[in-house]
Amino acid sequence: MKIRSLLPATVVCACFSVGFAQSKSLTRLKNSSDHGNVLSETNLGIDYVEGVGAPKDYAKAVVLFKKAAAQGYAAAEINLGIMYNFGRGVPQDYAKAAYWYRKAADQGNAAAEGRLGYLYQQGQGVPQDYAKAAYWYRKAADQGNAVAENDLGYMYNLGQGVPQDYAKGAYWDRKAADQGYAEAEFNLGYMYEQGLGVPQNYEDAYFWFDLAAAQGIKGAASVRDAVAHMMTSAELADAQRRASAWKPQ
Repeated sequence: MKIRSLLPATVVCACFSVGFAQSKSLTRLKNSSDHGNVLSETNLGIDYVEGVGAPKDYAKAVVLFKKAAAQGYAAAEINLGIMYNFGRGVPQDYAKAAYWYRKAADQGNAAAEGRLGYLYQQGQGVPQDYAKAAYWYRKAADQGNAVAENDLGYMYNLGQGVPQDYAKGAYWDRKAADQGYAEAEFNLGYMYEQGLGVPQNYEDAYFWFDLAAAQGIKGAASVRDAVAHMMTSAELADAQRRASAWKPQ
C-alpha cells in the first residue's frame, strides 16, 4: 500500500481568545472599556475583529487589545499576538507576535503556548528551534489543547525536537483525535494503517480516516476507501457503525 504522509503542525488560524464573561451590549462594553476594564476591552476588540454590533475595524481592535495587554491580561496578549501574526490592523510582524504570545504563555495560556511552539517550529519571529517548539507544545498539550496535542504528536512522529517515538506520537494523536480534532484523526488513521506506534489495524484506520473525511480533510476519503479493500465485510460494517455512533470526548 502506498505510504502516506502525516499532516503537519496546524496552528495557523486566526482564532481569537474571548474573555471569561461577555456583556451583551456593545455600548456597555465600550463604556467599561473607556474606564479601563480589561475584560471589556478584550471583548470589545473581538467584536471589532468579527464585526459584531459594529463594522469590522482591525485598527480599533488592536488599540483595545494593546490597552488590555499593557495591564497584563493574557487573553488580550494572545489576541494582540494574533493581530501581529496575521497582519490585521498592524503590519505583519512575527517577532512581535512571538513577544505577545510569550507574555500570555508565561501566564499559562494554553493557546498562546501552542502558537509560540508553532513559531519556534517554523522559525517565524524567533530562531527555528524544534526543542523549544516541542517544549511549548507539551505545555499546551498538558492542558488538553487539541491543536498542541496533534502538533506534539507530529514532533514525536518525525523526531523533531524530541527523540522519534511513534508510540508517543500515537498517544498524542489519540488525545487530540478523541476531542474531534480532524488532522489528528487523519494522523491516527495513518498510524493504524502503517502500524506505527500501534498495532496495525485496518478497522481502526478506516474508523479514524472516516471521521477525518466527515470533517473535510483532503484525501481522507480516498485513503479510507483504499483501506476498505484490506478489510473483511464484517470489519468494514463494524468500523462504519463505530464511526456513525462516535462523539468527541
